[in-house]
Amino acid sequence: MKKLIYAKFLVIILPLLLAGQVQFVPISVDYASFQQSDTSAYIEVYVSIFQGNLTYKIQSDNVYTANFSNFLEVKDKNGKVLENLTHSYKNTANDTT
Repeated sequence: MKKLIYAKFLVIILPLLLAGQVQFVPISVDYASFQQSDTSAYIEVYVSIFQGNLTYKIQSDNVYTANFSNFLEVKDKNGKVLENLTHSYKNTANDTT
């Protein structure tokens, strides 16, 4: 039963992460789950994006920045949304080579 829920969880995550992209950006997604009680589990989601696939813009201080975000929606087996999580990131680099 739990494996089915986790499989649905991953099937929901990946399309949502890719849906907001204008172009294809290879990403890696993984998760870990930890049993908290008989009825709940703690789930960690790991997302990895290769820095070279980000689009950088030069700032006034000659530092390049790339902004990106991810969105995670957790649903139960009936499709009811349990949680929406969005996190924004800002990556900086001294040059883009």
